[in-house]
Amino acid sequence: MCVRVGWAVAFVLCEQLCEMTTCSLDAERTSLPGVYDEPDLVAAVVSAVTPAGADLIVGREVVLRALTQGSTVRVMDLVDAWLNAQGVSSSSGMSPDVRVERRQDHPSKFALMSDADPMLMTHKADRVIAQVLAELLAEGVVTFGRGDAHNVQSDSIRVRHDGGSGAFVVPNSAPLLPPNVHRYQLVGAGKPFEELLPTVEMLVGLADLLGARGEAAVRESRGALAQGLYLASASLLASASEAAWFTLGRAVPDPTSRLRDAVDSGQQVAVVIEAVVEHARRVRAAPGVTLNELLADAHRFRDIRNYALHPVEDHDADRESWLTQTGATVLMLSARRYLVKLADLLDRLNAGESPAPSG
Repeated sequence: MCVRVGWAVAFVLCEQLCEMTTCSLDAERTSLPGVYDEPDLVAAVVSAVTPAGADLIVGREVVLRALTQGSTVRVMDLVDAWLNAQGVSSSSGMSPDVRVERRQDHPSKFALMSDADPMLMTHKADRVIAQVLAELLAEGVVTFGRGDAHNVQSDSIRVRHDGGSGAFVVPNSAPLLPPNVHRYQLVGAGKPFEELLPTVEMLVGLADLLGARGEAAVRESRGALAQGLYLASASLLASASEAAWFTLGRAVPDPTSRLRDAVDSGQQVAVVIEAVVEHARRVRAAPGVTLNELLADAHRFRDIRNYALHPVEDHDADRESWLTQTGATVLMLSARRYLVKLADLLDRLNAGESPAPSG
């Protein structure tokens, strides 16, 4: 798709915009009769049609709002919706020419009359919607819809009865799969997920410990891991760990004012962890080695979350390893055993029990 600005610069702009290259000019191409060397104008056009961060934010909002209002939405409608959000009317019927004017400082050269020219905005809209849809596809938020630029796809289903036969049409809103593909397989060997418990099984017996928000954190952590969002996955697991320790803090009888304030505020989880472990040691609610393991695991999760969500420290290779595919998967694999031990400790604190002697 080329932007037409008149005979003086048409060749240059078509080459630059259609190929999405930089604005450097090839001397041989610009030496053709009737074509001027216009690097400044090309640079201005490229800048005018290149989306900025704010453009993409508006584009994402436009796309998601449109998709919540219909099962499938045409790309051209998304482009028009973005243009309308910018105060530009629909691209249909728009003049294909971008208005330019001679530069006062160099009358043989041209400049854009406005970088918000409607046709330039249309080219920007195409790029905005393409970028937003690509990101949403990669995030697993959207998929391809059935139908063309005119109609949503429908299927004709034939029926037969004692008086003859006929057909009726039903809409097909199922996601569109690539054509001529009849089999699917996991990428690689399917690892690391083949060793992970299903989310439902991972949460069995943990409702009292985690509460609704803690369980949601575990579920979303699994979803983030599956989508390659390793920082999010590790951080959400650490959040579930904190939820568990605040539940344990509420199970401590006659808490100190420091523990009570920490639990009531939902902050200072380190205070809660230390107070719970100290109480558990005093009443012998769990073997010392178990409490040591839980304490180490709790502080590891807390350290990971602080590092991941408060990026003020220098890069730390050891901590960064937990935010990789391998690190986040190891955390997920170990989380069930860790949370089950915390749930057992909660049961003992609530019942006032001591563990049975080992051996």
